[in-house]
Amino acid sequence: MASKKGEEDPDFVIGSSEEEEEEASREDEVDLEPEGSSSPPPPESSEESEDSVVLGGRGKPKKRRLLLKSRGGASLDAAEPLVVPDLEDCLFDAETELPRLRKALLEWYDANHRVLPWRRNAHSKLEKDTIEEYRKQGLVAAPLDLPDDDFIYYVWVCEIMSQQTQVSRVCEYFTKWIKKWPTVGDLAKATQDEVNEMWAGLGYYRRARYLLEGAKYVMDDLDGKFPRCAKDLQKIPGIGAYTSCAIASTACGEEVAVVDGNVVRVLSRLRKIAGDPKNTGMVKLFADLAQKTLDRERPGDFNQALMELGATVCIPNGKPACKACPVSDLCKARLSGVPVTDYPSKSVKPQKREERVGITVLRIIPDPKKEKTKKTSGKFLLIKRPAGGLLAGLWEFPLQHVDASASTKEIQSVLDSYLTETIQLPYLSSETIRVMERNQLGEAVHVFSHIRMTMVIEELCLVGSIPDSSPENVEMQWLTYEELSQKGLSSGVKKVLKAYDGAKKKRANSIAKFFQKK
Repeated sequence: MASKKGEEDPDFVIGSSEEEEEEASREDEVDLEPEGSSSPPPPESSEESEDSVVLGGRGKPKKRRLLLKSRGGASLDAAEPLVVPDLEDCLFDAETELPRLRKALLEWYDANHRVLPWRRNAHSKLEKDTIEEYRKQGLVAAPLDLPDDDFIYYVWVCEIMSQQTQVSRVCEYFTKWIKKWPTVGDLAKATQDEVNEMWAGLGYYRRARYLLEGAKYVMDDLDGKFPRCAKDLQKIPGIGAYTSCAIASTACGEEVAVVDGNVVRVLSRLRKIAGDPKNTGMVKLFADLAQKTLDRERPGDFNQALMELGATVCIPNGKPACKACPVSDLCKARLSGVPVTDYPSKSVKPQKREERVGITVLRIIPDPKKEKTKKTSGKFLLIKRPAGGLLAGLWEFPLQHVDASASTKEIQSVLDSYLTETIQLPYLSSETIRVMERNQLGEAVHVFSHIRMTMVIEELCLVGSIPDSSPENVEMQWLTYEELSQKGLSSGVKKVLKAYDGAKKKRANSIAKFFQKK
């Protein structure tokens, strides 16, 4: 079901840190509430994985006591209640610390910021050689004279793509996306299948659907013009508090803070704030602190600077580069002598649900006498997933969920029932279509944010006529191997195809070795 206007997709976490990106970039879909986004509401005044394939707030807040489930570094017993600090105890001194922080951070950012295709910095002090190095990598900043609505569109696309995704992958997809749909009007004319094809492999596919819905809303309901403040941006489907603040500050200069995992990490170390940052009280604390810390003259650049510092210097894993930090002299964690990596505390990630599925790589060869019976011959079957739920609207090989203890024979029986009854391929009872070859290909594991899926894969080659139409309530397509290889597929489906290709090559090598011995 699509989200209401102004709601962010409840199936992914907004405002992730690069600490989370390595795992998140491996996933295809998530099913978590976006409590990780801690950007404050706009002021009223401005109203899939690399798993190997195995073949074979206002005013002074009161102190709140919350249960701390887990803490990393500066640890407490899991049952010990957490006292959320008062905001006033965490603020930078307005006369001495805050001006120094803003000045030092912005100067550092102007001289060291990364060049990204959705960013522009009118105050940039990057050396020409540095800019040229980025250009050689295909990275060019958004033009300073880019029309406002186009720049808002750039930032919007980037923010949606960047949720729980590594920056390097975002750059790759963003460049292809803007080349195909350079304006919101161009995107609004696209079909969902076209958008899914472009998004394939990036993961979190509901983001793609919301981008298309949002583009259509901007064109149909807003006459092609984006709102200029966070509050009004939330009227666009799929845009909630975090994304609206990111767009409004970066592209429109609104004085609203943006709080992702990088910002939380930097602020928690600078102010030596312990506690689980995902607890509700702590989320509000960091949002309020970020808003109080925000530079009023350059809000967008300041938000970017904080995130840049967290992504490149004040890093989550390994050893932070404190000597390169422009505000290390204000860092309470460092000055106290404790490891800065003790902050922020870490939350225990929920255990992933185990699922097991049977998958058939099914192809039909109309006439094996006329067509060479290679593993790439014939046409392969893809089924379109339902419009709602996990990986909605994407194409996959025939798949059925099975019991964790199901044997290979039982899984094959479940798949036979599905293929003969639902897909209406009567290969078990008809002379017009029959089984030519059937082999087990082994297992592959695919990890989602909330699911660890074990895929039991088989290949099934049939001889007979390819159906001219799809059964009722089933959308399917038959593709040649070349078409299948070039089609935008989710990373999970690519793993299945990898298993098929791997088995094909293994058999070919075995045959070759056999004849060599002869």
